[in-house]
Amino acid sequence: MSGRLRWCIAEPNRASLERLDRLLGHWPAGVGVARLAEPTDIPALLQTTPAEIIFGPSEPGFWQSIKGHAAARIALGGSAEDAEQAAEQGLDGYLARPYRMEKVAGLCARLSEQLSSPTRLWALDGAEWRLIDGAQIRCAEYKDRQTWLFTGQGRFKFPHGLQALHRLRPDLIRIHRHLLIAPQWVTDLGQQGVRIEGHPSRLPVSRRQKKEVTRRVLQADYGLMPR
Repeated sequence: MSGRLRWCIAEPNRASLERLDRLLGHWPAGVGVARLAEPTDIPALLQTTPAEIIFGPSEPGFWQSIKGHAAARIALGGSAEDAEQAAEQGLDGYLARPYRMEKVAGLCARLSEQLSSPTRLWALDGAEWRLIDGAQIRCAEYKDRQTWLFTGQGRFKFPHGLQALHRLRPDLIRIHRHLLIAPQWVTDLGQQGVRIEGHPSRLPVSRRQKKEVTRRVLQADYGLMPR
């Protein structure tokens, strides 16, 4: 994931919110995008402000309301019951009040390592932001001034151009001015273009790219080099 990890806090206790905000401010790999005292405001916020990490109350209803919107979910609480709820839901961490520097620092170090992979990226699914696994991108197309990502889970809109995507995923190969593909998903190297598993149509390959595309596809699938 490029840049700093974005986090938001939903903490009803104002003093605890301010303290956790100060402690997270010492995390060089993270940046706060929202600090809210009302947890019910988080779902609406995430529609326009994506975050990799969410700190919120341990209640199951809260996490259900934002399911699929974050790479890491950290429960906040002050009792053994809160800790048990967090564990039962399979959340990614738990912080107990009063928040202490050593606990927050240890959690941040773990999150930095856990979320440092450059293969995760944000994309739009309709009007909602989704964090998707970049390794699942099968092809990308720039069309009508939009960049579209095709995966096994559907089609998503990437908020940047193909060049930005290529910087994040240099393993993708350009087959045409407006097309990138992941060579391991190619199922047919035909004269009229390539077929990508799950994609409804054959994709054109420019004449100047044909030899390189063939070489990269064979490398990806079999470790062979064409003669």
